[in-house]
Amino acid sequence: MPAVIDSNLLYGWRNKNDELHQPGKDIVEAASSQQLPKLHIPHVFFQETAKHVHNSLGYQKCIRTIGALIADPQFSVNPLEDGDLRRGRALFRRNNELELPDAIAVAYMRREQIEYIYSCDDDFDRFDDVNYPTLLALTRSLRVGLPVSTTRFAGTTVVPTASAVSTGGDESRSDSFAHQKSPISGDVPSE
Repeated sequence: MPAVIDSNLLYGWRNKNDELHQPGKDIVEAASSQQLPKLHIPHVFFQETAKHVHNSLGYQKCIRTIGALIADPQFSVNPLEDGDLRRGRALFRRNNELELPDAIAVAYMRREQIEYIYSCDDDFDRFDDVNYPTLLALTRSLRVGLPVSTTRFAGTTVVPTASAVSTGGDESRSDSFAHQKSPISGDVPSE
């Protein structure tokens, strides 16, 4: 089952000084190594990521970021349709605290019947049909090498032991996810 990844995590992956660097890096590398499902990047998030990487980190880093995401088969940059834009604008008009790119992404997710998004943005809380994992627990578990499960989403309370979101994992494991090499991290080092 594919999921969408938000631009905040993609930007965090590329910027080592960003507060979302570690979760972004963990999620991108886990997807690249097939520990997470294939990640869809709606074109609106792809543009937003490229813009912020270019403006903050420079042209060359932007080119490498675009190339890495397009080359990795675990990521899919997806075009929008007119209906996505129209439905996204309608969602945006009804929710004055919602950002337009997020509204368009929700419209895309509904069209594609994708219910999961990796994001650190609470804008998605307002949509009952959009779910996202608790990222701090997920990325912490990825770093200690626990198996990945996307069964813990906003609003749920059951957490299976040793799932990716369990907090009872063995943090002393030396073969942690953070030290494994994935194709995407090898192609474009997170700087």
